[in-house]
Amino acid sequence: MAYSITTKDGITIDNIPDGIAPDAPELKQRVADLRASGGQPATPKPSLSNPETKAPTSGYVMGLRDPVDAGAQMLRRAVPEGVAKAIDNFGNWLSEKGLPVARSNGVEGVDQIVTDVNKQYDKQRGDAGVDVGRIAGNIVNPVNMAPGMALMRGANTLGSLALRGAAAGAMGGALQPVVDPGDDFAAKKAVQAGIGAVAGGVLTPAVSKVAERVVRGGQSASGSRVAPDIDVAMNNLFARQGINPADLNDSIRNSVRSQIDEAFRTRTRIDPAAIIRRAEFEAVGLSGDAAPTLGQVTRDPMQFAKEKNLSGINMDGQNELSARFQNQNQRLAGVFDRAGATSATDRGTAGDTLINALRQADEPVKQGVDDLYTAARNMSNGRVADLDRAAFSDAANTALDDGMLNAFVPSNVRGLLNDITAGKGPFNVESAVQIDSLLSKAQRQADRSGDSAGAFAIGKIRTALHDAPLVGSGPGAAAARSADDAGMSAAANAARTVDEGISDVPFREVPTRPELPSPGVNAVEAAKTPQFSQINSDLATAAPPAAAPIDEGQLARDAFDQARRAARNRFATIEDTPALKAALDEVAPDNFVKKFVLAADARDVAALRRVLANSPQAQEQARAQVADHLKRAAFGENPSGDKAFSADRYLKTLQSFGRQKLELFFSPDEVVRLNLAGKVASDINSIPVGARYGTNTSGTAAAAVNAITGILSKVPGGSLLGAPLNFLKNEAGTLRNQQAIRQALRAAPEQIAQPLPANVANALQLFATGSGAGGGAALAPTFE
Repeated sequence: MAYSITTKDGITIDNIPDGIAPDAPELKQRVADLRASGGQPATPKPSLSNPETKAPTSGYVMGLRDPVDAGAQMLRRAVPEGVAKAIDNFGNWLSEKGLPVARSNGVEGVDQIVTDVNKQYDKQRGDAGVDVGRIAGNIVNPVNMAPGMALMRGANTLGSLALRGAAAGAMGGALQPVVDPGDDFAAKKAVQAGIGAVAGGVLTPAVSKVAERVVRGGQSASGSRVAPDIDVAMNNLFARQGINPADLNDSIRNSVRSQIDEAFRTRTRIDPAAIIRRAEFEAVGLSGDAAPTLGQVTRDPMQFAKEKNLSGINMDGQNELSARFQNQNQRLAGVFDRAGATSATDRGTAGDTLINALRQADEPVKQGVDDLYTAARNMSNGRVADLDRAAFSDAANTALDDGMLNAFVPSNVRGLLNDITAGKGPFNVESAVQIDSLLSKAQRQADRSGDSAGAFAIGKIRTALHDAPLVGSGPGAAAARSADDAGMSAAANAARTVDEGISDVPFREVPTRPELPSPGVNAVEAAKTPQFSQINSDLATAAPPAAAPIDEGQLARDAFDQARRAARNRFATIEDTPALKAALDEVAPDNFVKKFVLAADARDVAALRRVLANSPQAQEQARAQVADHLKRAAFGENPSGDKAFSADRYLKTLQSFGRQKLELFFSPDEVVRLNLAGKVASDINSIPVGARYGTNTSGTAAAAVNAITGILSKVPGGSLLGAPLNFLKNEAGTLRNQQAIRQALRAAPEQIAQPLPANVANALQLFATGSGAGGGAALAPTFE
């Protein structure tokens, strides 16, 4: 408000601005001038308003000044009048002392300074297009830069960049001066902030993405690899988790590779444990509407607890988290169904299927043995051929003496040996088969009773019996016999020393013997058999064809040997396959699957599968029984199909079953899925120790929220309490819960990402801050 003063000598000065003190130097000079002129102005009346304010000639300097001018305009309006007047007086005093501070007189004075400076600057600059210098000055001004950096910190997705860029833009727009504001300062400032927000929200994501490429390109040019080889990064990630990549199937490796590639493209660095968990979920088929949640992937205790608690809240009759957990459980059940669980019959029926298949597999083998014995017994002339008793007795006793085994020969076996030596009873091809059968039983009895030395001694006698020559065949025949035996496979020789039913040697293939001539065949026909092909060749070159004598006794002996070998191999297979032995012993089918498939060791199960090699239906049922057994371990009796997966019980069952047995029934990929099913179920259902007290496992919290929501929903909206109670309903968490559920379900890579390296993050933050604040400063008008 202007005022007037009158001196003692009657000189009056009117319209003095309120900001000029009565003893101000300019007023004293005015009074002196009036006295000198006799009370009349000697010179033109000087202006008591601000002297002409000089605007900067540099756009950059003008940009630095803009936030200061805008701040002064807003501050002058924000502070109480008493404080503002004190500030004005202080500034005017600085001006009087010769400092470059513009004089001001209230809000109008501040606005006038800003208006004068901007008009003078615009007049100097003219129409020169975009004022790049002024924009640059606005960006680097600490008033803009410091808050902008704080706003942009941590923004790394398009959404967060746009949101924070809008905030930075609004700030940049608000820090632009208003020229000639009049009475509309607040409205014009709001428009400036709004335009700045739009500009910052649009420009920040776009400029940041371009800047990212620039920064990464610069790092690559300087030799720093921001995105190294994907496979190298993947192997390093596995190494940090103590995982051998060779143990993983292609689906897991491909998932991890894809996520690492995504991390490089979105400038995020994903937590190794989280990325592997996601790959494990995908490997067992949990994707799409059954994909892992944020808490399941990160195993963050508080996030995990929040998701469990949120899943129990009724969100207008539905809850996406609850549906997600249900879908995951069903997909895990599908792992076992795809492995064959749905084809499993009841245990009794399955036992019958396997028992019948085992018997059918043994029938042709047994028939083959019977046919060989029948052919050998039909050689009437050969089976009565005598063996050399003396040669047998000498060979047997020499073997016992050399091995110091005489003391271990059982008395009944010793008596049998003495009777043969003494010439008691027949000693021919047929009786030798009977004697060998008796020795086999004695050897088996000694072995079962723990008398290994006795069993070994009997084996030496049996070897001598097998090598006993025919009478008249002499040493040459015995040598030929030994040479023939040397041509047999080692497994067959080993089997021959232990005979039926006591060998622990796995199933052996019997070497193919030449087909034996039928009894009574003539010499010419015998010569056509394979074992005599060389003889035929020799006779053809040495003399005209002649009838060669046939040693029918040797042929009969060979026939019995072949039959015995076939029998030994059959019995060895039966002994090595407990399931086959049980099937032939007429075992009950009820517990057959449990005993011979589920609880058997891997070696016995492998033997079972070999016997069933030509029984695909039985093999498939055995596989189905295993899959169903594992599914029951996971879910228990589950007629409704929606019980929760018990990871602990399943993993215990899986461990006791063993990986070797799994590999007998399932493909490598199926084995991986069966093993991962328990791990994934644990990630879904087991509560992290840090979330134990944050997770409301009883469901009481969700029940309380649902009850409150139900009560509030019944309050009429038009009643006196309706509006505030509905407000309380929202405050109870509906909107907030929906947002939290969406975040949990999204579980995007950037949500489980660790920060970028400091140098990359800082560089990108500068670009993001500049685009937000700069966009707001450039596009927000100054309003003339």
